[in-house]
Amino acid sequence: MLEVYREAVHHHPESESAFERLRTRYDANKHPYHNWEHIEQVVKRILPHTQEKSLLLAAFYHDVVYVPGDPANEAHSARYADEELNSLAVDEPTRNRVKRAIMATRHTAPVSDPGIQLLMDADILTLAVEPEEYDRVGANIREEYRDIPQELWHEGRRNFIEIFLSRAKIFQSAAFNGKYEAAARANLLRELKRIQEATGLE
Repeated sequence: MLEVYREAVHHHPESESAFERLRTRYDANKHPYHNWEHIEQVVKRILPHTQEKSLLLAAFYHDVVYVPGDPANEAHSARYADEELNSLAVDEPTRNRVKRAIMATRHTAPVSDPGIQLLMDADILTLAVEPEEYDRVGANIREEYRDIPQELWHEGRRNFIEIFLSRAKIFQSAAFNGKYEAAARANLLRELKRIQEATGLE
C-alpha cells in the first residue's frame, strides 16, 4: 500500500510520512468496519481496473474522518485530503477530483463519471459478499453505531436498503455491475426481511 500511495503523490519526499500519518488516523479511530482494512480492500478492488492517481487517493482518504452518524463525514474527509495533498504538491485539478470522488462516496445518488462509479462500487462491494461475511460486516457496522437505539438502527438500515433496492443498478461500473448485482440484491433482501420480522413492519 505504501508504494501505491507514494506513486500516487509522485514520490514526494514527505510521502512516507504522510502515508504513516494517514494510517495512524484510521488505526486511532478503532472502528470495527471503517478502518484501515476497509481502505486496503477498496484500493485493491480499484487497482486491477485503473491506475488513475486521483481515484486511488480518494480511496485512501474517503473515510479518514468518520464519526458514526455524522452526515458531514465525507466533507471533512475531503477537506483533510485536500490539505494533506496540497502539502505534498499535488496539483489543484487532481485535488479537486479527489474531493469530488470522496463526496460521491456518500452514495446518495448515481453518477455518470466512470472513474468515480468504480470507486463507489469498490466502497460498497461488501454488499455482494457471501451471506456469512455480509452478516459479519453488518455486525461490525452495528457496533460502530452501538449508541443508536435498536428501533432507530432498524429504521436507518431499512432506509439504506430500500434506497439501493429501488435503483436500477446497485453497482454502476462495468467492472462490477454484471458480476455482483444479484448477490448484493439477495443480501439486501435477506436483511430487509430480517428487519421486517423483528419490527413487525412490512
